[in-house]
Amino acid sequence: LEGMVMAIGGGLVEVTAIVPSGMCPGHFDLSPHDVKLLERACVVILHGFEGEQFLNAALDAIDNKSIQKVSLDVEGNLMIPSLYLKAVEAISDWLCSYRPERQDTFVQNTLGCREQVVAATNEIREKTKALRLETVKAICSSMQSEFVAWVGLEVVETYDRQEDMSPQELVNIVKTAKQQGVRCVIDNLQSGSDIGRQVAEDIGARHIVLTNFPAGDSYTDALHENVNKIIRGCR
Repeated sequence: LEGMVMAIGGGLVEVTAIVPSGMCPGHFDLSPHDVKLLERACVVILHGFEGEQFLNAALDAIDNKSIQKVSLDVEGNLMIPSLYLKAVEAISDWLCSYRPERQDTFVQNTLGCREQVVAATNEIREKTKALRLETVKAICSSMQSEFVAWVGLEVVETYDRQEDMSPQELVNIVKTAKQQGVRCVIDNLQSGSDIGRQVAEDIGARHIVLTNFPAGDSYTDALHENVNKIIRGCR
């Protein structure tokens, strides 16, 4: 979300991300510094998923009743370009209504963002179409299953975070992976990589770790990096 707002707002907005890109939002705790940021903010934008519920309690407690809360109504993995652009459009529409005198700038920046994402998507499709990725079977974190399927792999099984799994579920995953001839086990960086690494070692598959949030890079850079990791893991 930080990257989206910066891309649309350019120099007209000051943006601060509260949850670090490498951390699971469901495991994040607000610090006193974060509370001060909220007290000074005009707007707080949320993904809208359950892991951000900690912000609702903080917003109720802070002495800033003029702050506006914007929750995106875009479901799914925003690393998928079509969903990313849907979220970009939603934020752009809100910014245009919030600062109508800057609408022309926001719209122009949104168009530029769309062009970059579409170009990156076309480049990825051109790169992957000859690789027959649909023949590659993968097991992956439930947080990455949509994206992995979008890239083209066959997802035969998914798993949750380690603390949500029983030993028997892990045994079943390994069994399924062996039966299906899985070549890649794909983890979500923000959820941890212990399960995927263990399964990959047990079945002799490649272990890949993808991110759900750009970490200091642009969205398109993170998108290309995720796809390149999958391509390298499938060779």
